[in-house]
This record gives sequence, structure tokens and C-alpha cells, in this order.
Amino acid sequence: MAGTQIGQHRKLCDWVEANIEETFTFYRLPRTHHKHLKSTNLLERLNQKG
Repeated sequence: MAGTQIGQHRKLCDWVEANIEETFTFYRLPRTHHKHLKSTNLLERLNQKG
């Protein structure tokens, strides 16, 4: 099953593998900083306000 998913989403998997360090940088910061970080992702902003 995992092989099928990777095959179907190869472009996404390649991007995640290439950018995984940047993705996890958020979690290296102190937890008290998390609420002050802003996202350009529209869905995340909508969820914050809800």
C-alpha cells in the first residue's frame, strides 16, 4: 500500500524528502514561540480565528 501511495504522489513525496529539515524547524523552537509564528497558509489562518 505505501508503495502505491508513493507512486500516486511522487511529486509530493519528492518535495517532502527535499524539505523535511525546514518542515521540522518549527518543532525545534521553544513551545512558547509557536503561538507567535505566522503562516501564509490560508486554511491555517482561518482555523486560528475559528
